[in-house]
Amino acid sequence: ASGPKTDEVVVRDFALTDDVKRRLLQVCGARNFSLALRNSEHMAKYIQCGSWISGEMVGSTPLCAAVRPSLDRHRSKVNTPPDELQVKCDLLFPFATIYPEFKNSLSVEFIRRTSTLNPQPKAVNIVILGPTGSGKSSIVNMLFNKKVALVKASPKSVTKHMDIYTGRYRPSTQETLTVPLNVIDSVGFCDSEIDPQQVVDIVKEFIKANVMNLHKVIIVCSNRIEAAQAQAIKSFMTWLKYDRHQPNFVFLYNKAETLDDAEREEAVSQMCDLLGVNYGFNAVWLAPGSSEQTSIRYALPVGFPPRAPLAQVEADLELLHRAVFLFRSDTQCLRVDTTECAIL
Repeated sequence: ASGPKTDEVVVRDFALTDDVKRRLLQVCGARNFSLALRNSEHMAKYIQCGSWISGEMVGSTPLCAAVRPSLDRHRSKVNTPPDELQVKCDLLFPFATIYPEFKNSLSVEFIRRTSTLNPQPKAVNIVILGPTGSGKSSIVNMLFNKKVALVKASPKSVTKHMDIYTGRYRPSTQETLTVPLNVIDSVGFCDSEIDPQQVVDIVKEFIKANVMNLHKVIIVCSNRIEAAQAQAIKSFMTWLKYDRHQPNFVFLYNKAETLDDAEREEAVSQMCDLLGVNYGFNAVWLAPGSSEQTSIRYALPVGFPPRAPLAQVEADLELLHRAVFLFRSDTQCLRVDTTECAIL
């Protein structure tokens, strides 16, 4: 409702918590206002929930349509926190290794975490999508075998922005050279503090502005998949042309550690039915210069409970790394056309 003496509108009431106070102090005295990059909604949303997001700068709003053509190279910075507010962690920070005894044949290494992406022509780009609370950040940690992403049980999305975890890995057990790696952790669908359509638009805009080539899309679900969540996922699958690029998609039914083998497969089957996914789609990967074959599943159940011994999760960890980091010889990356904002 409008205030009695002003034209201001109260969008949402929220508690003055310690986190809110900390964010207020962080932005107090900030300068360099920008309609596109640093407007008043960015500031208010950041203070309220920690997300540097403006609804006027996503989708096809009048403001977005008016300023986007003039942004040029700055387009990738839309809805990205200013440098002063970004969490920047690199390999100098002592991230704990989760399973020191895990023999990682692909030599996946973590380098740094940031909120901006520096495009590299030969980098492998992987984006992780899924509902809030499905365990996307846990999957990031398992990919690097390090506690690089914050994991928290909450109905609110832990990932407030598009977080990028950079590293490197060997694309084949037969190779010695490593390639750059970007794992992009997205804001959760159906976040309790951000409009679901805004989340979809934010993720799409980030991909269009930052990622020319997308190599794998990881869809993470868990527990009951709500109708709004399924609709958001299917929207992305349509946009990224899943029907033409099935080897580029991995579907994980996460938090399956309490289920027996039959229940795990039933959960994956139901997830695939709900999303319109080919449950039986898999591949055999042949290492270059070797006759050794490796089976790859693209829809699988996984479970990584905190503090679980390696013996309990090693099989799921191996399947996860195969599905994400091994590529069929005929797999083509998803090329993003930034001019028409479409997937080729």
